[in-house]
Amino acid sequence: MKKYKVKILAVLIVFIQLGHLAAEEKSQKIHPQHIDFNTLALNINELWAAKDCGYHISNDSGYMMVSFACEEGYNAFDRKNFLDILFSNGFILKKETYQIEKRQGIYLYKMEFPAYSGQFIYFKIFFRDASYLWPKTPIERKLIAIYAHDLYRHDDLIRWQTLGIPISYGVLADKPETSLICEKIREYEQELWLALPLEPLVISPDKGEFISVEEAHDKEKLKSYLDESLKQTGKVLGFSNKMGSKFMSEIYVVRQLLTLMKELDIHYFLDTWTTKDSRGHESAAIMGMNSYKRDIILDHRLSDENLQKHWQWFEKAIGQNETGIIVVHAGHLRAFEFLKEKIESLKDKVDFVWISKLPRLEK
Repeated sequence: MKKYKVKILAVLIVFIQLGHLAAEEKSQKIHPQHIDFNTLALNINELWAAKDCGYHISNDSGYMMVSFACEEGYNAFDRKNFLDILFSNGFILKKETYQIEKRQGIYLYKMEFPAYSGQFIYFKIFFRDASYLWPKTPIERKLIAIYAHDLYRHDDLIRWQTLGIPISYGVLADKPETSLICEKIREYEQELWLALPLEPLVISPDKGEFISVEEAHDKEKLKSYLDESLKQTGKVLGFSNKMGSKFMSEIYVVRQLLTLMKELDIHYFLDTWTTKDSRGHESAAIMGMNSYKRDIILDHRLSDENLQKHWQWFEKAIGQNETGIIVVHAGHLRAFEFLKEKIESLKDKVDFVWISKLPRLEK
């Protein structure tokens, strides 16, 4: 009996030693004792590449504080990615506090590091000029963004500017006045986007040239097309699809296009939703882009009856969602006159903003 007790004790000791070794190895992998905080801050900054962030590391009053200041909002997706980076580097969240005011919010995270050490490091994030802040929105009035796309004539730009509101412009490349228009949009301090012609289901001569699904399978060919377009427009905030009812339903080429756009440091995408089968807005959200989808589009059928019908749909949508995006062909005078009338009637009830000021779609 004594021999068995000795053997059992020996086995227990071995298991305990193995457990300590495994725990120590796990601790070394998951909870490193040393970390480069500048690199960590840069990685966090990269999460919000399009939000014009800056950071500062201080070590006052005996504790370390890593502070960030950013434009725009902070949603559940941003928060998850931020915490994921900290957790993967061995931090443990001890406390999260926040203060939200009109269009700005301050978040403070108390993190234990190294894990179970009793030592604390603080992360402070300040967001301003925000339309959405986790876990609630500070929006007081409904927000509407107007996207004037297919813009390629300077006269059309001047007409839209007479409205005196923020407008996001989707410019077509490879047109005689493309460079001039882009220069003027920057001068007017409006949002400059690239409208990309993509393959429709029905092809006709009046639709002009477009990127086909077949061409987009060739990454180098697609990148060359984008490079040439951006040479003419210069830096753009985001891009949208012009047409694309066939292209946007093909998941492979959609992701190929979105990947290249991210490589070109373009992190905003608007799905003009030319087909209910579009995979664009969801794919962009999954890939961490600032993704949006239009509510109505005023494009081809511009009879009074159709315009009123579309507007009724829009009023219903914005009544439910607090925000809305109107896509309109920049060269259609009838659509412009219709919107001008509606804008005047809404100015006291809603705020008109750029697309980038709206909450993006969650993945």
